[in-house]
Amino acid sequence: MGHWLYSVAREGSALRYARLRKFSLQSSNSPCVDKPAGPWHLTSSDLLEHRGLDPSGHAIVFDIYPEGPSLNLYELFDIWGYNVLDSGSVPPSRNPLPVTWCPMSLRLETIFRDGPPLDLGTRQKCKESFRRPHERGEGECVVEFLYQKQVTRGGSRRPMWQWGKTGRVNAALLFGAAGAYIVSSTQRLWRTAEADEDEACEGAEKRTGGGGSFSRCS
Repeated sequence: MGHWLYSVAREGSALRYARLRKFSLQSSNSPCVDKPAGPWHLTSSDLLEHRGLDPSGHAIVFDIYPEGPSLNLYELFDIWGYNVLDSGSVPPSRNPLPVTWCPMSLRLETIFRDGPPLDLGTRQKCKESFRRPHERGEGECVVEFLYQKQVTRGGSRRPMWQWGKTGRVNAALLFGAAGAYIVSSTQRLWRTAEADEDEACEGAEKRTGGGGSFSRCS
């Protein structure tokens, strides 16, 4: 999967996208990685403005299957992440931010999805410059789940980030009703779990006179 920076310009009634260069979400100066433990949210505008780019004239585009026979291009709009604390696996002296991995949920919008097979030359030419088939905000909403992890290499004192391995059982793309169902079901699951934990905390406080040991009570 490739992440690319595109310029965006109005061309008649459509938007013209032109590929500029690769766009890293895990470089050392990326706002995705320079965060403490806990939840965070970034928009594509945040990521572009961090690089000094105008969001109205640029886009971050994911080439989901770069070696596939069809075009599968999606524009990034939001990332929600949760930096997980696991300080025991990395020496503190090498880990100023004690975060070792980060699951993320990405909101993408379909530009092209599983079109007709194209030969390599035509496919590459289309990726370099194309007219968006619809306006921003009118494409199919897609949710993708990914994760990053910290690694230390070559004696560097600052941990580096890399994507977790993509395979047949991760990096799922969820489209339309499937994505809405999975996300809403997960939200209900967590709301139920939090309610159960709150109830357990209240019971513990009643039994111990406020000395319960549950994390949400402390």
